[in-house]
Amino acid sequence: PELPASGPSPEPEEEVRDATESDNTAAAVVVPPQPVAPPAVSGPSDAELALIPALEGTPESVVEAAAEAHPGAVGVLLLSERLAKGINTKSGSCLKDLSDLAHELFVTLKDADNALAVADLLNVLPFDGNPDRWASVESSLALSSYICRQLGQDQRAGIYEKFLRAPEAMETDPFKARINAKVRQRSLNEPNLYDKEIFRSIDNANPDAEREWRLLRLEALLFLRAHGGSETVGTVELERRIGNELESVRA
Repeated sequence: PELPASGPSPEPEEEVRDATESDNTAAAVVVPPQPVAPPAVSGPSDAELALIPALEGTPESVVEAAAEAHPGAVGVLLLSERLAKGINTKSGSCLKDLSDLAHELFVTLKDADNALAVADLLNVLPFDGNPDRWASVESSLALSSYICRQLGQDQRAGIYEKFLRAPEAMETDPFKARINAKVRQRSLNEPNLYDKEIFRSIDNANPDAEREWRLLRLEALLFLRAHGGSETVGTVELERRIGNELESVRA
């Protein structure tokens, strides 16, 4: 004798409907919306690079030309002598020297042309995942953006700013990308501008220390300016503060 069924058998139509619903549910889970493709890590596009003057000669010759323009500048001389031995863009210390030289040329000597020429040796380098090396490129890009804005070269400045922000868009995980964006926004809203250190140097009548801290503050302000300001500091206020710091460190 046949065993009794445990329950009424579903009609064929119900079986088809249940199977379809299961398939749809599985499909919804297995095939999520395609994420936006991250920007290429290989570097700037040819169209963007066209807005940046092509390198004439070797990187070493660019540094040499900058040094020859300022024969009496000790800071430029020291940095250029180190770089004359050979420029290796895989070396973090070499990238730091190039960034420091670009800042020395513009901040101290008001030489925008040579500062940009030196900075462009860094500006075309893509983010390679190493935050220490990237810090020098980032600093160079922020400086170049500011110089170009001052010269009325807004399109070129915009390219530098795009390069500066490129690593921010490389996280493909949506959750991590949102967290990173929140952390980044907080750092822009609450930047360290070295107020305590500068006031302490003033109280101690130590102008050399004060200048070093002001240079770090200037770098932070240039970084903010390249990001278009933040929720707490607008571009107009940043321009004013950058002008004040340049005046202080050049005095």
